Amino acid sequence: MSHSLSLQRLFLKCKTISKDAVIEVWGRVHAVDELRCVLGDQGFTAQLKLGKPFNLKLHDMVKLRCRGRDLHWIAENALEVHEFSHLQKMNVEEGGFVTPSSQVDRYHLWNKFIGLIEDYLKAQGLVRVQTPTLVSCPGTEPHLQPFVTDFRWGKIQKKYFLPTSPELHLKKLLSAGFTDIYEIKSCFRNEELSTTHEPEFTMLEWYRAYADLQLISEDLLGLLKHLQITGFAPLSWGHVKRLSIAELFFNHLNFDLQPQTSLEELTLLARNCNLNVKGDENWEDLFNWIFVAAIEPQLPHDRPVLVHSYPPQLCAFSRINQLGWSERFELYLCGFELANAFDELTDADEYLKRMQKDLAQRRQLNREEVFLDQEFLYAMKFMPPAGGIALGLERLFMACLGLSHISQVRAFAKSGEFTL
Repeated sequence: MSHSLSLQRLFLKCKTISKDAVIEVWGRVHAVDELRCVLGDQGFTAQLKLGKPFNLKLHDMVKLRCRGRDLHWIAENALEVHEFSHLQKMNVEEGGFVTPSSQVDRYHLWNKFIGLIEDYLKAQGLVRVQTPTLVSCPGTEPHLQPFVTDFRWGKIQKKYFLPTSPELHLKKLLSAGFTDIYEIKSCFRNEELSTTHEPEFTMLEWYRAYADLQLISEDLLGLLKHLQITGFAPLSWGHVKRLSIAELFFNHLNFDLQPQTSLEELTLLARNCNLNVKGDENWEDLFNWIFVAAIEPQLPHDRPVLVHSYPPQLCAFSRINQLGWSERFELYLCGFELANAFDELTDADEYLKRMQKDLAQRRQLNREEVFLDQEFLYAMKFMPPAGGIALGLERLFMACLGLSHISQVRAFAKSGEFTL
């Protein structure tokens, strides 16, 4: 089979050409008969984007991947080669999966990633909505520190926040009659910066009225499968593993965790885990400390893990079942905590109690003062049964591409401005 390939401009991204070097070739097609992938060690080896066979058309922008031994073939058969430049070698994981090697690559892959997610959600009947970015209440979660700003108009001045999550407004929409909705939103959390945290990040949240956690978990696992079959996520991820919090504490710590487990019992367990307990920690802090230090590192990295049935002390805005456990789950994948899902609370009075408890704890922790959203509390009188989930998209992107630092995802990352 013969190939006729003409590029208006060709760039070879490799300083040294070796037999096993994997390089990028960029160009804009000027004329082409037909070019197909020939995978393996025989013949011309080229792949477009994520390794799919392709046909080129006139004036298409193309990006090929090939091994160093084929570079000379490309150069000899490209009729209009105008420039070669020294650029870096690409990283290719086992199975031919591509890790982005430049900021431009990341933009293109991020846009493809978002598009694939939206395609999937819309196919499941979810409708995209938009909620405010200036909010009167960013949420009441005790440990989250919001960003604050002031609105001024003449003599009028009002305190607003950037949202830590779109949760409250999305639930208002459910109460107003929406049933299956999602939002992809920039969210903001102060005092958070690490290899997996940015003060500004992208949250995907979706909610289904008259649904439970089973449907939400099916949505979530279907999304992961969609990313795999479209070539964006590695096929090596195994089947989902479902584990309750009680199972994890028993399997890894030989501890019988129950909804009524006391602060004293948890304190003793923390000391047995060699944690430096001072004695003034509350139940929730001790639990999280033990989980992060002694259990989370032992979760499987090669498959999605759904951790479910949390203690009632960590119920947040989820329902508590008849056995006393909180109806919620979290998704872990490739060492990342990616998502948090609730069988949503629908009792307006219970919302008020839990929010007031949050505000009291915020005062104890000297957090930024926030105020109850009275419109939200009124709307909860009409809240239907629902399931909902919040998913961090940068972390999912990192898991898909095998990245280790969130600055590899976000352009202009704040973590790049500081030494971590």
